[in-house]
Amino acid sequence: MKFKDFIDNSLQELHQVRQLKEEQQQGFDVLYYFWFGLVNGRFGAAEYNGIGGLGASATWGGGFFGLQRMYGLPQAMLDMFDYNGDGLIGYNDQALIREIGQLAIEIYNETGEFPPVITAADYLQNWAYYRVLYGKDFPDPNGYAGYPGSDSEVPDSLITSNTEGNSIFGWAGAQNFWRSLNLVLDKQALIEYYGQELIDQIFAVYDLDGDGQITGYALGNATSGDAGVWQMLYTLSLRKGLDVRVDQMPSPSELKDVFYNFSMFGDVSLADLYYESYGVYPEGDYQYYDPTYGQNQAPPPPEETPQSQAPPPQIGGLG
Repeated sequence: MKFKDFIDNSLQELHQVRQLKEEQQQGFDVLYYFWFGLVNGRFGAAEYNGIGGLGASATWGGGFFGLQRMYGLPQAMLDMFDYNGDGLIGYNDQALIREIGQLAIEIYNETGEFPPVITAADYLQNWAYYRVLYGKDFPDPNGYAGYPGSDSEVPDSLITSNTEGNSIFGWAGAQNFWRSLNLVLDKQALIEYYGQELIDQIFAVYDLDGDGQITGYALGNATSGDAGVWQMLYTLSLRKGLDVRVDQMPSPSELKDVFYNFSMFGDVSLADLYYESYGVYPEGDYQYYDPTYGQNQAPPPPEETPQSQAPPPQIGGLG
């Protein structure tokens, strides 16, 4: 992704976040907000690269990194967003949820009531039932290959990422998905839409620092939050020669052990490794992950004493 495109996408995302949060604060009905704000305005963006679209490259960290349409994403994530059941979250799901959302809005206009939140798992199981229940031609998800903003059909499976969704590098793409969504909906709001069980599974993977939020842009410069923790692991993984696009991302509890073992038995501190990659020492309190953090950092240069306060020079060895 070009820098200008990244800035444009960031500004558009910020505008959307503000708009959606304003709608929340105005007390809009939960289902109204889901179908109009999230489905119609975000997940099912009309353009293929619309902000927040399920298949949009910016949603997954930018096209440069190749993290769209990854196999191996957490099952909870597929249950929420893989609407055509192909094991991927991509443009086909973006186009399909938009069609579903348009029908939901039609139902609301005709009856004054919205359908409930329809997750991908729900839709795959009950789409034919919804046809009968609402008298609408809900699309058959099996083999669905619609593409946003086009009448053509392009299966996501034709062009997939070479990175596994459960790998170290794949984590960063999916974390970007949740980071941007978590700006709009906090954890409690996500639970209200998708249920405690699914959201707990998501946070168990992407909330590395355990603060109840998914934060930080992992694929940029040095950062903090969950992305900062990941950057430390990424740096360490490269040092150890791991294949970050294949080797599996540790869970938060496993991650603590990885950091601890390297900190105790490695030949350099983890914080110094981070410094070598990013030019700064990691932000935040990383003592939990790196018991040697801070021990090998260079001390700050001594402050110079102003000349007027300096002691008189010694001459000839005499005071």
